[in-house]
Amino acid sequence: IGLRMTPFGKMMLSRHIIRVPTQLGEVSAKLVIQPDGAHRFKSEHDEIAALAEKTGTPYLALKRQIDSEIEAYLAAHSLEELTGND
Repeated sequence: IGLRMTPFGKMMLSRHIIRVPTQLGEVSAKLVIQPDGAHRFKSEHDEIAALAEKTGTPYLALKRQIDSEIEAYLAAHSLEELTGND
């Protein structure tokens, strides 16, 4: 009987807070650029929850809609435009 152990490390990615225009107004998202150049984002939960309450739309349906709009926005803009880096 044995135990295999693998050491793990953690790399902190720089994050950028961006404001994205959507059909329901601007929403904040955290944007990170991974070491391979790919990017990921996470929309701000509190802002989506407030919009869901204001509009009476279920949270998950609204999050999907807003995340889809953020994806389209990111596809239409360069990372340099979004992060302010030249």
